Order: sequence, then C-alpha cells, then structure tokens
Amino acid sequence: MDKAHAAALKLAEQFKDHEVLVCTHTDRDHVHSHLIINSVNFETGRKLHVDGDTIQQLKMVNDQICAELGLPVFEPPRELG
Repeated sequence: MDKAHAAALKLAEQFKDHEVLVCTHTDRDHVHSHLIINSVNFETGRKLHVDGDTIQQLKMVNDQICAELGLPVFEPPRELG
C-alpha cells in the first residue's frame, strides 16, 4: 500500500497550481488511490481545465511512475467489435 500511495503522491505533483488530496485505500480486492483536486487555484482563482490530451498525458505519466516503483502497468482495454 505504501508504494501505491507514493505513486499517487508523485502523480499529484502534476497539478502544481492546485490543492490535491490523495486517498489510498483497500476497500476492494486491490489497493487504489483517488486524487481529489481543487479545480480552482485558491491564490489566483484560475480554474483547472483538463482535456482529452491532458488525460492521455497523465495516463502516460502514471504508467511511468508505476514502472519506476515496480507497480503493475495495465494495458488499455481493447475495443469490442
């Protein structure tokens, strides 16, 4: 669980201008983390905007962090059809 929390903390660093709460828990069959992000910067009032490209970049950063910490990196789900 410590490695999973460390990975989530590293991912939270991507949101430099926003407050982030990291919660890591085991209420399922696997350890997982949630990042709760204050979308409004409390100093500037600027709002965080996350588009599809940013989400893809965050997924790549997350995979890199997990690989560095020896955590599993999952393949994206395949589309049916």
